[in-house]
Amino acid sequence: MVEDIHDVTEEEHGDTLLALHLGYHSLPIVSIYLGSERSREALRGAGIDRLTLYHNPVLGVLAPDEIRLYVKQTLEKCGILHTPDDRDGLAAEIVERSGGWPQHLHCETAALFGELMRTDGNLAAVDREEVRKRAASYQEDSFDRYQSRELKTTGSLVAAVLECIPDTGLPLPYVCDVIEKMACPEGPASWQIPAGMSSFDLWEHLNHCGVLHEREHHIYCCPVPGLRAWFSGLVQRPG
Repeated sequence: MVEDIHDVTEEEHGDTLLALHLGYHSLPIVSIYLGSERSREALRGAGIDRLTLYHNPVLGVLAPDEIRLYVKQTLEKCGILHTPDDRDGLAAEIVERSGGWPQHLHCETAALFGELMRTDGNLAAVDREEVRKRAASYQEDSFDRYQSRELKTTGSLVAAVLECIPDTGLPLPYVCDVIEKMACPEGPASWQIPAGMSSFDLWEHLNHCGVLHEREHHIYCCPVPGLRAWFSGLVQRPG
């Protein structure tokens, strides 16, 4: 498995990747590449260009119909007692709360099955409010895991930067400009760029931690539902 495949260069990695892809070493290896939306372009540059859509799945937000199908299949495969009305009502709640984000969907599933254990697998007897509370708690924990040691010290600056980045995203130079404009070198530590880092370093760190995601044409945004608001809750106002 190769991560950040969008950063591959033909000069540095092309020969190695192409040899593995074509099986020159006669090894039982299946290559899996993970990267942003420009990964196919990078792979083509390394000589790996015969990838169909089937071999290039896009990970990200699920459509409401996909979540409904997931709920239906999960309940059926696990033998959960339910009616179509109960199932559809549950799916509607999960669609609304998760925003289609797979990580949030995982939190919702864990919360649901925690309650199903209490009801011996009877969906009708599940306390939906308890499911909501559990899922919110799991989601809070998942947000906390986005924070590295560096981000824990500069949460207010990160929150301010995310507020300035529209849903459609910004090009990298603009993200760096926002970081520099929102930073308060004389303010509390939570408003400063971490010591030893530049605005570019902080952008790179945010991207690596999954707070920012790259779209096509080097556009960066924060697509995780609720994450921007969660960082806003960490803000310490300077002065």
